[in-house]
Amino acid sequence: LVDYGGGTSYTQATILSALTAIGTVNKKVLLLRPGTWVLSSNADYSSYTNVTWKLPPGAVFQIATGTTLQLGGPLDTGTHQIFSCIGTGAVSFGSNGFVKKFYADWWGASSSATAAANAVAFQAATIAIPAGGILEILPFTYSLSVGTLYTTKVFHLATNKVTVEGHGEASVLSFVPAANGDVLANVIGTDITFRNFKALL
Repeated sequence: LVDYGGGTSYTQATILSALTAIGTVNKKVLLLRPGTWVLSSNADYSSYTNVTWKLPPGAVFQIATGTTLQLGGPLDTGTHQIFSCIGTGAVSFGSNGFVKKFYADWWGASSSATAAANAVAFQAATIAIPAGGILEILPFTYSLSVGTLYTTKVFHLATNKVTVEGHGEASVLSFVPAANGDVLANVIGTDITFRNFKALL
């Protein structure tokens, strides 16, 4: 932010200026300062596999509706929120395997969030995970609403060969039935592995 955004411009242009200076050969860490980094148009950074994205708590990509953020390099971050997808805004990861574990918490899921907010976060996460990825359920209880987002499905996994993994009895997905009586019954996607967590239907 200081080097390429004048200390004030949390923008797509600031990020692109930094990436252009780095190039696609030398391995570098790109540190995004805490703040909301606004992406108003498609941002394809998939060719920068040499760049490690370091996002401390408070650094969040805000992705506009109809816009996709494509990342190619590793992530250096915790399990705090780093993505805020507005409407149909989405995140895409390369298939190179730099990022192996994914967390709905990156999209704002938490044990204190509403069931509706968690449903949005989990849906965004499962859409973003590439084949071979792991969606890790942290040792908390996450309430998820059933209805508009999930209807009669457990997860909307856009790719196959994904593992959903918890931390035993402490990892709980608690689904709140919709007024029309929908319950969670199956999964979109094939070769999906669920292990080591509880789903309360």
